Formats: sequence, C-alpha cells, structure tokens
Amino acid sequence: MSRFPVVLLLVLIGLGANIKIAEAQDGRTFVIPDDGGYGISGCFSSGAACGRMVADAWCASQDRGPATAFGLAADITASIPGESGRRPEPTDIVITCGN
Repeated sequence: MSRFPVVLLLVLIGLGANIKIAEAQDGRTFVIPDDGGYGISGCFSSGAACGRMVADAWCASQDRGPATAFGLAADITASIPGESGRRPEPTDIVITCGN
C-alpha cells in the first residue's frame, strides 16, 4: 500500500490550519488559493487522478463528506465569492464537499 494518500492527508490538514480559505455561505464550498506553494494545483489542472484524492482529503480535514465537485476556479462558470467577498483567481482550487 502506498503512503501517498496518508502523506497527502497530513499535508492537507496542515493546509487547513495555515491558509486563508474562502468558504461559501453553504459551508460546503471552499476556495483554496493557489499561492500557498504546496503544489497541489497540478492535480486539478492536468485532470490527474490525484485530484479526487486531494479533494476528498481536503473535505475530510474539514469534517465534511467526500467531495461532490472540485476543480480550478477558471473551469467553474460564474464563480461566486465566498463570505470573505474575495472572487477566486482562475488558478485557485474550488472544492465542494458532501455533508
């Protein structure tokens, strides 16, 4: 068994503690800035299989169910700013988690 998912989950838990995140009013959608330097945007921009693992791990770190939608903000039509009022940058990652 690969240690990649475990390491990825630990990194994402750290991300949750150290990055300013815009959370939509529904409490399930998160905008993760790409300028954090963690290099996870490659999983979303290339359509790699790790996109699902990263999104699900992020949702788990936020005490939510598995991701129901995820991708780069540029790929989402009519992105709506979260409670912070910040409109996502095209390279930001948007993840919507289950309940």
